[in-house]
Amino acid sequence: GVASYKDEEYDYTQIIFAEVSIRNQSKAAIIAAMIQKAFPAPLFLIVNYEDYYCVNWCVKRINQSDNSKRVIENEQTTRFFDINSNEELVNNWLQSLNIGKANYSTLKDLYDYIASKLLMLQVSDEAGDFIQADTNTLVDYRAILHLLQENRKEQQSIIVEIKAETQFNKTIKLNSRLRELQDKERNLQKRLIKE
Repeated sequence: GVASYKDEEYDYTQIIFAEVSIRNQSKAAIIAAMIQKAFPAPLFLIVNYEDYYCVNWCVKRINQSDNSKRVIENEQTTRFFDINSNEELVNNWLQSLNIGKANYSTLKDLYDYIASKLLMLQVSDEAGDFIQADTNTLVDYRAILHLLQENRKEQQSIIVEIKAETQFNKTIKLNSRLRELQDKERNLQKRLIKE
């Protein structure tokens, strides 16, 4: 067996792997969040919709006011994928999930290892090719993914402004800013490949 891990902030005395089938793919995030709140133990939730799957996970910290409760942080979900597809990126990623190759001594180490492998599907999607990461580059990948997310939010905001704008000069400025953000997005994606 693998040793449990518990300190003042985290309790990894068990890890739960659970699967839930849903009928509406757009409700996956809401359902996953509800299930994560229901279980105080660290949980990898496999969400099934028809022939597609996604995995949801988060960090659960012990609530300092009430030790029986958990504070959910950094909840993440992979995209939906088909385990029977011929998509090379997904197949390579699925093979990387083999925990027999992992180096872990506690359940927290195992949880962190699996969480890092799950995150690599998003990194690989952004890069356009399957990428493996070690613990050093994982921090960089997380930072780049966060920057990409913020960049895309700003792009969406500018697109809304462009559609509503009636003054030609302001539209030109907004389009110029949008192109800058799109260039920045491409550069961030290139950084993922170089990391």
